[in-house]
Amino acid sequence: HAKAANVPIIVAINKIDKPGANVNKVRESLMQYDLLPEEYGGTVMTVGVSAATRENLDKLLEAVILQSEIMELSALKTKNADGIILESRVDKNRGVVTSILVQNGILKQGDIIVLVLLVEKLELCLTTRESKLNRPNLLCLLKFLV
Repeated sequence: HAKAANVPIIVAINKIDKPGANVNKVRESLMQYDLLPEEYGGTVMTVGVSAATRENLDKLLEAVILQSEIMELSALKTKNADGIILESRVDKNRGVVTSILVQNGILKQGDIIVLVLLVEKLELCLTTRESKLNRPNLLCLLKFLV
């Protein structure tokens, strides 16, 4: 569907933690579907990841952000903020940590957010590199501590 719609494609190559995992072999096999990875001079981003060990998931999220920047996607400043929850987990030191792709609006520290039916005060915004974010951000991936 994505290829037919002529939209950018990012391929997550999973299970790189397994013995014998061969990311380059998978990249080569993409060519049979007319998907040419960037590593071979094409336009398809590929990221080797492990869902089990969480290896390179940050790189996958950075690839999504990079693609949104290339496409010059931006959030609407005048709308209420909304986005898509990509993952949520409980961190024993921080509490609930949720990764959200913000699609519209602006979020900043101290804003009230609604996650499903949970209403909490936004305590801290972190970028994918765990650095504190104090300024409003458009179309970015953030980790929220509530």
